[in-house]
Amino acid sequence: DDVRVSVQAHLEGPHPPDQVLGLTDILHTLEYVLAGSVTSGQEAILAAAEHQPDLMLVDGDLKGEMDGIAAAVEIHNRLGIRSIVLAEQCDRTVRARAAEALPVAILDKTSPMSAIADALRMGAAVSRALTRLARREPAMSNLMEVIDTNKRVAELLVRVADEAARTIQAQAGKTAERARRVT
Repeated sequence: DDVRVSVQAHLEGPHPPDQVLGLTDILHTLEYVLAGSVTSGQEAILAAAEHQPDLMLVDGDLKGEMDGIAAAVEIHNRLGIRSIVLAEQCDRTVRARAAEALPVAILDKTSPMSAIADALRMGAAVSRALTRLARREPAMSNLMEVIDTNKRVAELLVRVADEAARTIQAQAGKTAERARRVT
């Protein structure tokens, strides 16, 4: 079985010529089929629906109405296609946003090509395993969807709890300030 990978990349900026060539070389070396290459989030969604790749290699820094992370989330939610997200900055905010797509990996764009190749191998293995599992046990496919949904709910609950804690801290600070003014 050929592994079909779709590359969603921003082709401008300091990295691209080397990075795009390097990614193309990796895909060729791994004997993966390049199902498509796009430059916007909207194009990525359309290409994913058309080509149904096993895995998306996503540039999280795409410009436009929809960045790469938002597209990866939408593609996973609609089509169940996993991704590897490459981003200029892999800070906490980027990782939290990308986590909604349940990616195989979130990597900094300066990651060595060997790390990207390892993530591609892992993503292909996950995709093949899930496909085999779904063929053998349709109920397991539903179970995987439930697990993915539960993970998203848990992440949402963590965000709500963090926001509640910040609100409580802010309110406690205001109350303490009023108490100081009264005394």
